[in-house]
Amino acid sequence: MKKTAFVCFGNKERDNAFVYNESPRNENGEEFFVFILPGDPAWSGRLREFFRIAISTSRMGSAKSYFIRFLSNIKERLKEEADLKNIFSDSMILLLIKRGNEIYFLHNRETNIVHWDGSVQKEDINRLMLTVELSSGHGNEQPDLFDKSLEELFLLRRISSLSGRHSLIFTPSAEFADRYRELFLNSVFFPSFEVPDADGVNVETDMHLPAIHWNVEKKDDTTGENGLDMRKFRKLSIPLASGIIAAALAAFIFFWPFADNQDKKNDKGNILLSAGDASRKTGSEKFSADKQKPGKNIYSEESFEAEKRAERIPEQNEILKTQNITLQEVVKNAGSKIKLKRSWRKKFAKPVTSSPVLCAQNIIFGCRDGFLYSFSDKGDFKWKYNLGEGVGSSPLCFKEEKVIGCDYQGDIVCLDPENGEILWENSIESKIISSLAIIKKSLLVGTMAGDLYSISLDDGGIGWKKHLGSGIWSSIVTVKDYIVVATVDGNLIKLDSKGKILWQIEPGGEIYSTPVCLEKENCVVVGTNNKLISAFSLSDGSLLWQYTVSSKVRGTPATDGKRIVIGTDDGKVYSFNMSGRILWMQVIGKAVRSKPLIYGKVIFITGYNTKLTAIDIDSGNIIDTFNVESPIYSSPLYFNDRIFFGSNDGHFHSIDIVQKD
Repeated sequence: MKKTAFVCFGNKERDNAFVYNESPRNENGEEFFVFILPGDPAWSGRLREFFRIAISTSRMGSAKSYFIRFLSNIKERLKEEADLKNIFSDSMILLLIKRGNEIYFLHNRETNIVHWDGSVQKEDINRLMLTVELSSGHGNEQPDLFDKSLEELFLLRRISSLSGRHSLIFTPSAEFADRYRELFLNSVFFPSFEVPDADGVNVETDMHLPAIHWNVEKKDDTTGENGLDMRKFRKLSIPLASGIIAAALAAFIFFWPFADNQDKKNDKGNILLSAGDASRKTGSEKFSADKQKPGKNIYSEESFEAEKRAERIPEQNEILKTQNITLQEVVKNAGSKIKLKRSWRKKFAKPVTSSPVLCAQNIIFGCRDGFLYSFSDKGDFKWKYNLGEGVGSSPLCFKEEKVIGCDYQGDIVCLDPENGEILWENSIESKIISSLAIIKKSLLVGTMAGDLYSISLDDGGIGWKKHLGSGIWSSIVTVKDYIVVATVDGNLIKLDSKGKILWQIEPGGEIYSTPVCLEKENCVVVGTNNKLISAFSLSDGSLLWQYTVSSKVRGTPATDGKRIVIGTDDGKVYSFNMSGRILWMQVIGKAVRSKPLIYGKVIFITGYNTKLTAIDIDSGNIIDTFNVESPIYSSPLYFNDRIFFGSNDGHFHSIDIVQKD
């Protein structure tokens, strides 16, 4: 099991919960997590004692022994303090142990679990795990110990061998889960199923809540739809015999013992608690010796910092002194003379993560409310079209005559960009996040099921389908008569226009970044989750150059034909020449998941720092910034001296580029 993370989210009353985590020293070591949220602040003192008991109780031996010891403490205290049963019922308690591919956890019965599997929301959480319930039986049980027996307070669960991406959010009640369901889908599960920044996930809930995320590859064919191990889809009820301790012992008969206890490193914290990540080979280690050539350019951020100390980064070009020049000339030739100013914005019910396109002089974009929208550059509403489900993929404009959009349930629609009237529609019934592309007279669509479709632009009929990997998140790229696709499970693939694979490589790490193809240099550049920015030969996929950065790379590279610009998850923006030598690096703060817009001497880039940032292309200096209300996933569009983009709180923004006084 890889990329497991224990995360707390919510930005109100952040100190209202007791949180503890221990991370392992290696991939198979034990991970331990405790979360206790008092239902009433007055109960904090008493629950703090159980929080300390949970942490201090020995975890030597199997996981079942630990849970038995903890339940024993509860049993003894319930004998002495009968009102504890109400405190336990109305609070939220979660204890979790993970070793290897097994996750065991104990939680009070009122806790509700919301599950996300990377493509669709699942309502039946019992399908995901072995649930061991303690139910009253006969014999030597003692039902008079307290009004509510142990089985009415807690559930014991196990998750084993579930493949794919999964996230679980624990909430204090089903009512709470329903109330915030859309917020969870829009803010926690979207856009990337990855570990957030160290500040956790800021979600406007009135509680501080835990979530678990993990990702594991399929191992065999015993897994069913979405990679779930069908052998684990069962629910068991175990009689309570010879008192509560005997019941707990009986419950754990169904649990295989864990491996021997590992040495543990204690990592305490109240917000983000994450486990170690499994390592993968880098791209340079993936290639055979015959493709490796002497003198290959392998760079790192450390080498750049050393070079920067030894030589001065070039100053920006002299600013034009001509007075009678247009704003476009200023942007193209003297970027430092501009500033950013709001022209208009629109508010929608859901996040706007789709990047806008220009088609027939209209600004067209999708929204997670399920609509495609069209506005003039001045903010006048033109039309909207309801696909039905959330739209995250960017629309595609074809010869100013057609605009094509798709949604999360696989619906594809072709519209007249002038009025939004439908020309044709189809459905492939598979989630689409990837933006579309065109080759010859065919539309290319990638899905989160890992399939690439070729669809007729004339009538929407399916031409061919090719399965390429576990999921296609990044946009499809087409140049001349070939296609380049990146898959989430780490494959970079070149195909011909008929879907035949020409070459396939593994750059290293999962890929969410959209590749950029540089025909003149015969290379394709892509970022990966293994902290690599790599260039490969378009001819045969061999490694040309590679640069190691300090975080995951899920931003998409952009080029002006002279340099490559790309953002990373730690909020840095890099500029490289075409040989992979770094020109400059600028820190803008927070993750960059978008594609930079290069216009003349200015780079416009959006990010999770809630800003649109203008950067001088030669020096890397920040020219100006414009703050919005929330993180930005949408890439910017330039038209008529304005920048357009959406933000995750549901706003669509139009920002004027004006000349400085």
